[in-house]
Amino acid sequence: MNWKNKALIMNILSKLPLGEFLYITVQRLFGRLNSSPYSRIPHIIKMLSWLKAQGDLVNDKILFEVGTGHIPLLPIGFFLAGAKKVYTYDLNKRLQLNMLTETLEHLIQTKEQIKTLFLDFVTEPIFEERFNIIIEYHKKPEEFLKRANIIYVAPGDAAESKMEDKSIDLHFSCTTFEHIPFQILNNIMIECIRILKDSGKSIHFIDPSDHFQHQDKTITKINFLKYSQEEWAKIGENQFAYCNRLRYLEYKKIFTNLGFRILKEDKSLCLESIESIKHGFQIHKDFESYSIEDLCVTSYDVLLQK
Repeated sequence: MNWKNKALIMNILSKLPLGEFLYITVQRLFGRLNSSPYSRIPHIIKMLSWLKAQGDLVNDKILFEVGTGHIPLLPIGFFLAGAKKVYTYDLNKRLQLNMLTETLEHLIQTKEQIKTLFLDFVTEPIFEERFNIIIEYHKKPEEFLKRANIIYVAPGDAAESKMEDKSIDLHFSCTTFEHIPFQILNNIMIECIRILKDSGKSIHFIDPSDHFQHQDKTITKINFLKYSQEEWAKIGENQFAYCNRLRYLEYKKIFTNLGFRILKEDKSLCLESIESIKHGFQIHKDFESYSIEDLCVTSYDVLLQK
């Protein structure tokens, strides 16, 4: 679908009383919203690998997720890896229990492949015990969440979580931060400092690319950088399409200014976007202070120490 048509549809749906329901229906029929867990499993394994390299496992730990989305995929992954409890906060109540059931069914169908991936991070008895909960309760998603100790809080403000001081071992998110305004994001990380244990870590996988490009390959991953803030507000500042357009250096600045130590980071450059700039793609003056390379970082993963 042409990205401008999609942006228009999202804007219209955001203003309708049943817009949320209609948006989910359209996304399931024509978009990228589905119950398959397999696009997220590589992210889970990468997070677990990074933590293990630092001498950390999530077994018997208490975790906090920023941004649940429609299915708590990462909390399920960390549950299988032995997490004691996972709090998952979302500003909007978008959890789809029917999709959660479908996700658990996908996992059951590929248990042995999943098990192979997870045994680097959890003992086989713990994995089997956890997976048996999936098997037993996959058709009762609310009971599954209860048995898995996944605490869903929505509407929930990750900047004012009301969690106890120093009560969390790991603070994490996956493709969430790009949907949060700068100041709120800064407040979320201030709250992270408060609730994270002194030995705790914070890990975030961020997608600073133009999300309309995920479906419309005729535009580059930095297409939204050609617009002024006023222009972009008319196009994409609604509850379904909002992206803050922050570049990776701004995320890094938030983390370092608050005193976090970067233990590991991984960023990807979009070579196609670099070439487009070299061949005349016009970046709006709001972004002129960045180097071409900094503008074209379209994936930024970071592991932080409090």
